[in-house]
Amino acid sequence: MPEAKPPPKPIVLRPRPGAIRDLIRQLAADTSNIAWSVHALERMEERGITDAVAVEVLRRGQPKGDIEAGNSPGEWKVKMVYATRGRREVGIVVVTIHDRRLLVKTAEWEDLT
Repeated sequence: MPEAKPPPKPIVLRPRPGAIRDLIRQLAADTSNIAWSVHALERMEERGITDAVAVEVLRRGQPKGDIEAGNSPGEWKVKMVYATRGRREVGIVVVTIHDRRLLVKTAEWEDLT
């Protein structure tokens, strides 16, 4: 009797930049949807990026770079970037979790050189 082949893995399509932007902005509208990693909090303190600025980036920023699959199904990792009042850009790396929550992974200045 021939050996049965396992079913093929489903194809997971990456969200478009506009769709992930809209999802992040929608979720960030309610701060109870945002969780902060210890790493992100440490980098924010080290770099002088406040939580208010980070939330503003999530609410008003644009995706920059690749949209990557997260560690678990239903997760997407993306960097959101927004120019602050002083014209300096802030980058916030965030993971969307099942289209219901956000996890901020890190925060950084996007220095233009």
